[in-house]
Amino acid sequence: MISFRLVGVLLLAVSMASVGASAEPSDESAALRAAQAAANRQGDRLILHTQAGKDVVFLDETRCEPPDFDLDHCILHRLVVADLEHRAFVVENDYYEARNFDWVSATNGNRIKLPGIPAYAPDGKRFLVIYNDEMHGEQGIQIWHVERDEATLEWSDNSSDYAPAEFRSWQGNSEVDLTVFVFGPEANRPRPARLTFDTKRGWHLTVEDADR
Repeated sequence: MISFRLVGVLLLAVSMASVGASAEPSDESAALRAAQAAANRQGDRLILHTQAGKDVVFLDETRCEPPDFDLDHCILHRLVVADLEHRAFVVENDYYEARNFDWVSATNGNRIKLPGIPAYAPDGKRFLVIYNDEMHGEQGIQIWHVERDEATLEWSDNSSDYAPAEFRSWQGNSEVDLTVFVFGPEANRPRPARLTFDTKRGWHLTVEDADR
């Protein structure tokens, strides 16, 4: 059984706002070092060792080049986040011209599929995911709630009125500062935005006016 020590969040050079491009898989060497004994790679196998003694295994399927190319068997997995403070791993899954992520509990191995890399609130009880897949026309913002090593989707917005550009910071545990692009005459101008939670309206996004 692995005994985890608290270490800082490790984010590699993966943009939280651009998911789904046909980019090269991320290098995972730094994430493996941060994970210490909790993760290792054996050839095509990425192995995550949980506190419960359960191994979570991701197996690469490497028929990605001619003459053996097979669209259904071209999947590469890379550990990109070893966040033992929040008892979680994030694994990047690269397909042919597509990408998503697995959030994996470092405690019990529970897994959820995400479109982007999570950014945790200071108390660790929520995380934000933003994504902007220009190739497939998918974009949006998600808030996930974490409790007892389970993550559940609390709120999401995939409005066609704007494209989320980047996460800036959490302001406490119920407000998030973002930058977005609003479609229309001012489409090329990034605007500050704030995602806020209150008990009456829940989560709602406010975008700064273009003339401010």
